[in-house]
Amino acid sequence: MVPFLFDFLPIPTFGLMVAMSFLVASICLERAFARLNLPVKDASNIIAIACVAGILGAKALYAASYPGRFVEIFFSREGFTFYGGFILAALCVWAYLRLKKLPIRPVADEIGLLFALCYGVGRLGCQLSGDGDYGMATESILGMSYSTGMAPSMPGVFHYPTPLYESMMAFAVYFILRSLRERFSTFWLSIALMSVCRFFIEFIRIEPIQGFTLTQAQLISIGLIFMALPMLRRKGEGSKNV
Repeated sequence: MVPFLFDFLPIPTFGLMVAMSFLVASICLERAFARLNLPVKDASNIIAIACVAGILGAKALYAASYPGRFVEIFFSREGFTFYGGFILAALCVWAYLRLKKLPIRPVADEIGLLFALCYGVGRLGCQLSGDGDYGMATESILGMSYSTGMAPSMPGVFHYPTPLYESMMAFAVYFILRSLRERFSTFWLSIALMSVCRFFIEFIRIEPIQGFTLTQAQLISIGLIFMALPMLRRKGEGSKNV
């Protein structure tokens, strides 16, 4: 694992990969806005809003898991929960699109593509830094040591590299979305496919059980899947873009 790039200037690899994911998103969304004849400045604003809301939401949901220490954890460097960031960022971006009277569906479809791509890049940061997102211990050939990570595992103990698995699945989803973007809403298809991936990867992650023998992420994944499925209609069906 490589938590930091340089000894003289310790740049965290996780933060670097997250920054890269937002940079990629910004470039791609600006190009998409130009193609859609929409103000490119709004694309930059959307990425900035998603970045800030994503960080705040991810920190808030993680801190909410420890109600007695909420304030302490929220203002510390400890922990983030992806779904908290995703949900708050989605709501804030939706509000911005409504405020600016931008067409929601075409913009959302572009964001759906970027969601999968950027998630994959961000998870590579988790893998490089060894920040504790790795999976259960395993004696199989699939295991990796995270003893030099930011949240080091026990020396000699190997774990499922779940961040790497998630990156691979996210990139696969991205290419699936690209092949189907002319037929279906890539926003809702992205949510459905990424939620399915997260649901199954949780079975080999180290996460506390919240209810119904499922983790918090699995429960949220189920909710998002049921929300997305009714929206997976072919393009051109339903009401026009607003």
